[in-house]
Amino acid sequence: MSWSLYPSEPRQRRATIVRDVLTLAALTFLAWLGRRVYQLVDNLSVVTDSVERRQLLAMRAAISLPADHLLKYSPDPMGDLVRGDYDALVKALLADAGLAPAVAHAGE
Repeated sequence: MSWSLYPSEPRQRRATIVRDVLTLAALTFLAWLGRRVYQLVDNLSVVTDSVERRQLLAMRAAISLPADHLLKYSPDPMGDLVRGDYDALVKALLADAGLAPAVAHAGE
């Protein structure tokens, strides 16, 4: 008695091979789909982290920097924070840390 991977009858063998090929194709597709979803979620988390970081930096600037320094970057620093316009606040914080060039007075 010999052991065989597929049935000896041609019709059954063909059906088994087709089923196996379809199973492998489905597994390959699901692996690809899982990887793609992982990449998309990873990209979303990077975007979310970036937005959260900017918000935290803006909050730190608004709370800790002197008003005269903030007013060089925005005519309404607290309004910017409330509106979610973080650019000027982040620039003020970076400039205070020596990480960005100084900017002329807001509105000029």
